[in-house]
Amino acid sequence: MNSSLFFNSILLGIGLAMDAFSVSITDGLYYSNLKKIKLIAIPLVFGLFQFLMPLLGWTFVHYSSVLFTQFEPFIPYISSLLLFYISFTMIKDGIKERKVAKENTYHTELTIFTLLLQGIATSIDALSVGFTIYNLDIYFAFLTSLIIGTTTFLICIFGISLGKRLGSLLSNIAPFIGGGVLALLGFKFLLSNLH
Repeated sequence: MNSSLFFNSILLGIGLAMDAFSVSITDGLYYSNLKKIKLIAIPLVFGLFQFLMPLLGWTFVHYSSVLFTQFEPFIPYISSLLLFYISFTMIKDGIKERKVAKENTYHTELTIFTLLLQGIATSIDALSVGFTIYNLDIYFAFLTSLIIGTTTFLICIFGISLGKRLGSLLSNIAPFIGGGVLALLGFKFLLSNLH
């Protein structure tokens, strides 16, 4: 892999990781009782999806480009719906938690289902990256996707850490901040599809 492709893959990874980074901060902020395994699982899942999606896009371009071309316009809507759903759930749980207990910590668990939805929602736009790397052979497409996934993983570790620090300061309003951030991401995906 030449240095230009390596550098471009890192830049692509940083760009694609920003949504996952925002959700990582939100998870660290909202889920105050995350165990160590989930602190690693969050960036790992986000990194894994950011690795898989470009490869999947590359595969579609090489083997079923017509199918992917028909599916591509719906990508922002799918991402938005997933993020709106998670946002709504987060805010609803925050309201319920406030009614149940008058304390500053939230006990809502981050489920595997929610984490997978977050992983899909923040990486589904990376399918389009398959179009930008279509001219690479499978070896370089794999390496590019691996660099993107690794970059996302590292950025999301920082995001979780930042969210945990902010969470201790903002625990009373964490669900509403978290839900608001995810809703804004959902609107961003919708607006990006309006021409």
